Order: sequence, then structure tokens, then C-alpha cells
Amino acid sequence: MTALGDERTGDPGAQPSTKYHKGPMMLQAVGDNVQLELFTLPEQDPQDEHATATWILLYHLGTDEIRYELSLPVATTGGRLSGWQERILFAPLPREPQAHLNLPPEEFPRDIDILVARR
Repeated sequence: MTALGDERTGDPGAQPSTKYHKGPMMLQAVGDNVQLELFTLPEQDPQDEHATATWILLYHLGTDEIRYELSLPVATTGGRLSGWQERILFAPLPREPQAHLNLPPEEFPRDIDILVARR
């Protein structure tokens, strides 16, 4: 699942939360994550739908960059996801595309023509 995060998303020194309240199904999934954290048994059936952890791709659109992380929520505050068992942080992405890294015109990638014909 994906969710828009607050300005602390992607910051290793902060605890992010989702920007908006989540619905009852998401809150139930977080409750299931807490149960899995406490009571997972080695012989538990991995196909059991209640034994599946719900991870969130949390992202934040900053002015110059997009920060994102893959996180396992285990707590909520006021309907927002706010506590995490594990967070996998990724390097921020620039908001503006890099224009061929300032290549000289002769080194620009050539246009690609693809012929599409009916059979």
C-alpha cells in the first residue's frame, strides 16, 4: 500500500506519520501487524491471510525532492499511522528531471521510431 507521509518521511532521525487519517481497514491491518509482532509462531501457515504483515510505501513530496521509505506500521495516533517496527529508507529523488546531465547536443540520445502496423 502507499500513503502520503508528513515532512519527517525519509528522515532517519525522526518518526514520520501519515499526512491524513486512515480508514478502518488500514487501522485493522496495523492491529494485525502488532499481533504478528507479538505472537508469530514458526509453524504459522504463511498463506493465512491474518498472518500477512502490511507494509506501507510512505512518501513525501518536498519542494526539491521526493523522500520515501518502505515501513511496517505498528501504531496509530488519532487515525494516522505513527509507529513503525521497521523502516527501510531510500535515497531522495529530485523533483525536477535531470536534463541529460548537461550533455553536449551531439551526445543526446537519438529519437526512437517504432513502426506499428496492423496485422
